[in-house]
Amino acid sequence: MKLIKHLVAAVAVTLLGALSASAQSNVRLPERPNRPSHSDYSQYDRGFWCAVEATGGSTALSHRRNMQPVGLDVVGGYRFSEFLKVGIGVAGTYCIESEHVRTSKDWLYPIYADVRGNFTTQNDTEGAPYWEMAIGGQVNGGFWMGPTLGWRWGGQRSSFLLGLNFQLMQLDTWKKQNELLAVWSLKLGYEF
Repeated sequence: MKLIKHLVAAVAVTLLGALSASAQSNVRLPERPNRPSHSDYSQYDRGFWCAVEATGGSTALSHRRNMQPVGLDVVGGYRFSEFLKVGIGVAGTYCIESEHVRTSKDWLYPIYADVRGNFTTQNDTEGAPYWEMAIGGQVNGGFWMGPTLGWRWGGQRSSFLLGLNFQLMQLDTWKKQNELLAVWSLKLGYEF
């Protein structure tokens, strides 16, 4: 009798194991979707970069009235490393109080080559000092140049910018044609 009980128990366990194993073999896992994998471009050291910057400042004319240029710049280009980025920029600049300085109240549109980079690495810190050199010309003006020194906050490929900018603008003024005017301005921007 004991032998039959043991035999029935062994057969029952074997049948339950076989049933559960066969039931699991019919289960199919979903297939991986057929789409491109995601790339986190913020981790790449090289590639396209873009910056949008707002500027505001004033000329530094002695014994004359000053004007206050304000503008918006968009720059895009190629990032070789955090220490060197090369691009092309376009800006729209409006000069407040310019009727006392310029012969025209037209907007200025600088188009320029832009080279910039960090002085130190931003890998281990939340910020780093940066430099920028922009040089080109203006629609409704002449020669234009704007070097900047500033600070970047954020990641390698996503940073806020704050910089002190010095611009040389060639404009027709009431004093003379094609006069070079110096402008000190503050630059706020976002770079990605």
